Amino acid sequence: MPRRVKKQAFLIIDLEATQTRAYLLDMKGQLCRESTVVLGTEPGPKSWRQYDPFQLLYSCRSAIHGLFQTKAWQVSHVVGIGILGRGYASLAWEPKTGRVLCPAIMKQPGQFKLRQRQLKSAQLDQHIYQVSGVAFSDQMDALLWSWMSQEVEEVSVAKKQGRCCFGTVESWILYNLSGTEASALDMSLAQQTGLFNMEKGAWDSLLLAEFGLSAQCLPGIYQGENSPSTTRRFVSLPDGIPIVVLSHVDQAKAVGNRLFHLGDAMLTVASNQSRLFVQSGSGFLCQEPLSRVPFSVFQDPSYLVMGDQRLPKWPSFLSKGTLFDQSDLLASVSFDMVAKVVFRAQKDKNVFGDIKMDLIGISDQTQIEEIAQSYLETLVYLMKQLVVNIEKEMGVLLKGLVVEGPFLEVKVVMQFLADILQFPLISYDQFSSEILGMAAMMAQRVGVVSDVSEYLRYVKVREQVLPVMDPISSFARFHQWESQAWVT
Repeated sequence: MPRRVKKQAFLIIDLEATQTRAYLLDMKGQLCRESTVVLGTEPGPKSWRQYDPFQLLYSCRSAIHGLFQTKAWQVSHVVGIGILGRGYASLAWEPKTGRVLCPAIMKQPGQFKLRQRQLKSAQLDQHIYQVSGVAFSDQMDALLWSWMSQEVEEVSVAKKQGRCCFGTVESWILYNLSGTEASALDMSLAQQTGLFNMEKGAWDSLLLAEFGLSAQCLPGIYQGENSPSTTRRFVSLPDGIPIVVLSHVDQAKAVGNRLFHLGDAMLTVASNQSRLFVQSGSGFLCQEPLSRVPFSVFQDPSYLVMGDQRLPKWPSFLSKGTLFDQSDLLASVSFDMVAKVVFRAQKDKNVFGDIKMDLIGISDQTQIEEIAQSYLETLVYLMKQLVVNIEKEMGVLLKGLVVEGPFLEVKVVMQFLADILQFPLISYDQFSSEILGMAAMMAQRVGVVSDVSEYLRYVKVREQVLPVMDPISSFARFHQWESQAWVT
């Protein structure tokens, strides 16, 4: 009788601002189980939103517990744990006791604009960009931690006495998973703080001094070669399971979409912006408004070049013909109004162009389809602009483009974009590229595969859209489509 092989699975904890999810994936990248716990926030100072740190912790416990409410999968099948983060909130606690010093404050646009202005200088902006690869932002953890250390009395006292640890949600969860033994961030998460020196792989001493912080009160930097810790005294999990990967969602997406070679590129389209990632290798230094993202899949970290393009604020028609109003400014505007959208670019500060729109009165015969068609056409040319600028800046030609997001739902727009760019667009047959990327990194770290691409060989191309005509002809054809043809 053949010996029965024990099932193995990876457990991935996905930390989002509105929910905590847990996933089980098998050794072939197949999703086995999924569990979700919804998060709630509470009002904080100055109408900010904040979380109870223990609510974040309990949400992880509940999500993990939900995975194993079946006989098919047991916690004993888990061979490794990964934490996928977005750095959506920060907090402080005592590292020896685990006592929370302040709530987990959610990062929101404009929250620390005043504090940013107080610290802002040309020298500081330039240094942050040079060492961290990202522009100085009012949502950086450095500003939040600096504010906590001065404005929250309990944090201020603990910091002076050397018993304070600042961290993000990801480091807080790791700290508790490991039984209060480890608090760390990987390079991709550390970069988001605004304090990380990518070349040294450590916190930058000049930036720490500028923000009034010290390395002793920050999480350690996990380089990725070894497991940062193992589980210990965490409800829902036995002791000794290796916690093998921490990663920011951008790095995980890049792995899941196989951005391993120079010129490999990925375009993600959301409701408010598009984001283009291009593999640049290790020696490339970029200029603003591009960002440099550490990519620590290999022994020697390489970098992705990232460019953002904000999209027009107008109801999105990019999801199966359903109308979602994405603009706060126009939330109360209905299509009963006599209005039309006019787009125009402003290039005084951002070389990629910043889209502005006006509402002007026209006849009441304006059709929703006309506005949607104009909107989609605008997005395609914005993508073209973004690609051309990054190709020019990097001096490379993109070999093809992996596309993620609502563009996939509108086939004629995908074809139009392929014709305008004049190279293939690819989408993979996968449920979530960041989750798959996490599993691939975990498989490499625990020795299941020797290379992440080996784990991804099971994933098939869902669709490949090739250019079929020149841009001018494609533009003419796009305008011939009836609404039923291009809104699906």
